[in-house]
Amino acid sequence: MTEFNDHVKNANVELKPFPGAQANQLTNRSRTVLEENKYDVGVVHVGINDLLNRRNLNDDVLNDICDDIMNMGFRCRNYNIGTIFISGIAYSTRIDVFFLNRLNKKLQEACLINGFFFIDNGAICEQDLWEDGIHLEDSGKNIIANNVINNLNHFLFMTKHLVWNI
Repeated sequence: MTEFNDHVKNANVELKPFPGAQANQLTNRSRTVLEENKYDVGVVHVGINDLLNRRNLNDDVLNDICDDIMNMGFRCRNYNIGTIFISGIAYSTRIDVFFLNRLNKKLQEACLINGFFFIDNGAICEQDLWEDGIHLEDSGKNIIANNVINNLNHFLFMTKHLVWNI
């Protein structure tokens, strides 16, 4: 958390991890955090648990996972969080890259439709993964952290410096 606070300009950042959770579990697990705190901006980042726990990856499964992630964004919106970022699923050697790319494309399109911001984590590659092909090495964690930080800083800069001409 301190690392994020040091790099996100003019903001206080709280990191609320839910390790091992699937996307559909986040909406329930996050309820207490959202009820006890007031946030202006939310970032939803999920891993590949949903993809690992499915035997067949097809369009229906990808749609379900996308919907579960979007539901977390809607949950944030229901708690008056005005700006929501959805972080794309990072590469893993354990998931067919074709399906991973399709899921991220669905997430990006759903973000556009629903007024969320999509964070692209497509720069993660095999060298950024631990030997299990799932967990991130420090280089992968840094890529995702920098993606989040850069998106937040860009958003904060734009909201501070944007001038409307009517």
